[in-house]
Amino acid sequence: MRVTSAAICGSDLHLYGVLGAYLRRGDVLGHEFMGIVEEVGSAVGDLRSGDGVVVPFNISCGHCYYCKRGLFAQCETTQNRDQGACASSSGTPASTGRSPAVRPSSSAFLTRTSARSNCRPTVKDERFSYLSDILPTAWQGVCYADVPPGGTLAVIGLGPVGQLAVRCARRQGVERVLGVDLVDERLAVAARHGDEVVDLREVDALHSAIEAVQRGGTVSISGVYGGATDPMSMMTLFDKGVTLRMGQCHVRRWTDELLSLVAAEDDVLACEDLATHRLPLADAAEAYAMFRDKRDGCKVVRQPGLG
Repeated sequence: MRVTSAAICGSDLHLYGVLGAYLRRGDVLGHEFMGIVEEVGSAVGDLRSGDGVVVPFNISCGHCYYCKRGLFAQCETTQNRDQGACASSSGTPASTGRSPAVRPSSSAFLTRTSARSNCRPTVKDERFSYLSDILPTAWQGVCYADVPPGGTLAVIGLGPVGQLAVRCARRQGVERVLGVDLVDERLAVAARHGDEVVDLREVDALHSAIEAVQRGGTVSISGVYGGATDPMSMMTLFDKGVTLRMGQCHVRRWTDELLSLVAAEDDVLACEDLATHRLPLADAAEAYAMFRDKRDGCKVVRQPGLG
């Protein structure tokens, strides 16, 4: 597959920064991408050379116990048992499930195993690239929150996933949605789309969610927590009877459902409003630094025209 556009994800910044020590020579970052099929194998199915495709970041077989139940991020076939990790993903180091058979999105070409399960046909349009990760992640996060009729959803963090989450919540019928952040540009974007925003400075997002959730409510965690030592407010969780739902997004579980929304002419989820910068691959290092430092109102950095 020839990669035509890719994006930098917040998860990439973990490897760019604190988890950089786990990278080794030859690792390539990136997992949000779409492109054009160059060659196909004998068991690919309906895909043909020249087709536009978007690629979920999970690498899954599509037919094991977990895949049949929509839990693609736990695929038995690509599960990394030697590392005690879940299914393989594009653009991650070996310690968290890198698949050596995949060349991820920050390179010009990519080889994808199990293409029938892992490549979804699309038109060659930027908004469809969000089906690789952030849109299904936002949709799953809202689904996992299990907001009851008349309930309120607070989305803490208005980066790309958070922006989409508040839009997905309205699409799913949540009556009141609060967008919470401490970055001026992100709050402004959310307010421009009619979201009810809350400016919250100097507070840990996960602990804020635990404190803010209603008794008997649900905290849905989409953020990637890489450490194992952060203290959890177990007394508060127990006392309030809180349900926690979390985990890596099962992208293929949601893509068919979301495809019609992305394809709608009126862009109902405002996907075209996400990208703030479109840069060539040669500027990737500066793009990572800009995204990390939240400079220039940067939310998503696109890297079109690779190859």
